[in-house]
Amino acid sequence: MDKLNILYVGNTHVPHASENSVVRELIRRGHNVVNFPYPTVAGTNFPLFNENMFKVINNGKFDLFIGSKCMGLKSYDIKQIKIPKVSWVFDLFQGYITWKRREWYARQAPHWDCCFGAEGGQVDLYKDKGINYHPLKCGADPTWHKKIPYHKDHEIMRCDVSFLGGLYNQLRINMASRINCMNINFKNFVGYQVRSTMLPGVYMEQISELATVGKISIGCNYRNDIPGYWSKRPYELMGGNNFMIQAHVDGMEDDGFKDKKNTVFFHKDNFDEMAKLIEYYLENEEERNKIKEAGYKLIHEKHMMEHRVDSFFATLKKENII
Repeated sequence: MDKLNILYVGNTHVPHASENSVVRELIRRGHNVVNFPYPTVAGTNFPLFNENMFKVINNGKFDLFIGSKCMGLKSYDIKQIKIPKVSWVFDLFQGYITWKRREWYARQAPHWDCCFGAEGGQVDLYKDKGINYHPLKCGADPTWHKKIPYHKDHEIMRCDVSFLGGLYNQLRINMASRINCMNINFKNFVGYQVRSTMLPGVYMEQISELATVGKISIGCNYRNDIPGYWSKRPYELMGGNNFMIQAHVDGMEDDGFKDKKNTVFFHKDNFDEMAKLIEYYLENEEERNKIKEAGYKLIHEKHMMEHRVDSFFATLKKENII
């Protein structure tokens, strides 16, 4: 396809953000990408950011506008963007605890030419609201998520079981509490702490480093009962050669996840089941490694950022947006 001049608005200034993975894949393909960092903190002077954003648009010759979490854009602002404009976000909106997240997305979404998002089970709901919605989750990043050799510096992360993510709701607290009752070495790597205390990029690079010294990674979403929605962690962790025991969500089989073949599921937030699986796979290294290898193969064959961007452009062409 022709090389495009793209304005990408969102968390593109954060090296380990999902948006940055998209940007890097676009650049790998030869597209020119101009990043416009957009804040995601409530109380920001959004009108000033919007004013500066439109100056960039008016002074450039862009073929495509990609917006991520641009919470300060009003419907009027989006209508004033006169080039092909799409939204690509990676968050949960339906069923999320705060109404503000649902509100700003619902306000914006009908005015984009096309919306891409991680909520695979909400297509009909969004279509009924007049939103041209297409499920498209973040994939694994080839720069970060790959097999790497062991290094002694990785030893600080050595553990039997790890969980990468914040314990910011009761579900995840219950998950971690159950593991802490086991006589094993459990470590919780909190993404946002790592982001603020380590050099840019190390946060995602650690996922592959963890695989050299960790045995089991646990997957537990903000909620596990919303069909079609799960976080990007399976793609990142399995793509980084980690063995995963994760919460089953309806629809995961459609993405190629197979229980006890390339990953291992526990069901209906049953953390006693999770604990039994942890005990079993800690004792069965050969079986664990076989599943891990199959999971790595699945991600690198079907769920890398190159596959996501292929789908992104295929949809834009099908919809006659570009």
